[in-house]
Amino acid sequence: MIPLKDCKHRGIYIINSRNLTIAVYDENTHGFTGIRLKFHDYFLDTEYHHDADPNHGTATPLQYLHQLPDHIHHNEQTPTTVTQEILDNLTTKHTPKIGDTIQRTNTPLHQYLDTLKHQNPSESPS
Repeated sequence: MIPLKDCKHRGIYIINSRNLTIAVYDENTHGFTGIRLKFHDYFLDTEYHHDADPNHGTATPLQYLHQLPDHIHHNEQTPTTVTQEILDNLTTKHTPKIGDTIQRTNTPLHQYLDTLKHQNPSESPS
């Protein structure tokens, strides 16, 4: 197990957790964000380091792999400026205006972690 104090911000780790196997660490939240499967749907989710909260922390990092590339945002959601194309494809009750900033799923992070997961099939949950 890698202690909280030794985890590297934006580091990619193989972790033992309830729902994640490979995830990126955020030193601000003490969370690990990775790909989760629930009801046949894959999405980004965050679990927190056990050392940060022994009662609710569910993630234990086992192995550091490398740093997340600088061009990829490390959170589940990423700020996005609304364009006409985004507005045309939104299905929400609240309709933002062009130029507003909204939070959207971090697709580049999802794709990057998915690639790593396929490179490490032995680390996938059984």
